[in-house]
Amino acid sequence: EIFWYGPIGHHASDEPNTDFTAIHEGYVSITPLSLDMTAQRHTDTLTDWLEQQK
Repeated sequence: EIFWYGPIGHHASDEPNTDFTAIHEGYVSITPLSLDMTAQRHTDTLTDWLEQQK
């Protein structure tokens, strides 16, 4: 299976060492991603509020 994150289409760069070039040459390109949408600045407030609810 192929999973695309973002638009697919023609490769946008002929530069060496890019995902586009690797795929065009028949290689598999794996890009590690981290998607952390946690609002870190609010965790202390939420923790305090939860403690008060006990």
